[in-house]
Amino acid sequence: MKESDSITYFTKLAEYAHDPKTTGGYLMFGQKNAPGLSEKLVSIADFAVLEECLGEVAHPDYAFCSDFQNYVTSTPGKPVFQIEYPLSVKDHAAQHVSDSDYQFFCTRKEGNENFSEVIKHSSDFVDGWGQYCGEGAAGGTFKTATKA
Repeated sequence: MKESDSITYFTKLAEYAHDPKTTGGYLMFGQKNAPGLSEKLVSIADFAVLEECLGEVAHPDYAFCSDFQNYVTSTPGKPVFQIEYPLSVKDHAAQHVSDSDYQFFCTRKEGNENFSEVIKHSSDFVDGWGQYCGEGAAGGTFKTATKA
């Protein structure tokens, strides 16, 4: 699949989501990751969802948050939802991210200014636990319903 194919496909889906004849025009459509396409999709998408855009503690050079600053600086500004999976909360019993991981993923700003940031358990199993960034020194935690 070529880049142009991806952009065409994304554009058609967004047109469908935004069309009052097909959906009432009430569906929002977002970009997930794919930093190389953000410049071309920002005018089409309503928001972006990023996973691990700060890279890893051991590999911060894998970061791509700054590629999505065009979303928050566009007119009108569009939300960017950043999800990080620190190793300090790999164990599902962990209820707070470590101080060092909080500093790396929540306090450090490298292209993710004005993003909505959340920490999730780091594993292949998705559960409802999360911790917000920016809610005080330790961040506020939350639990959403999950289906067993």
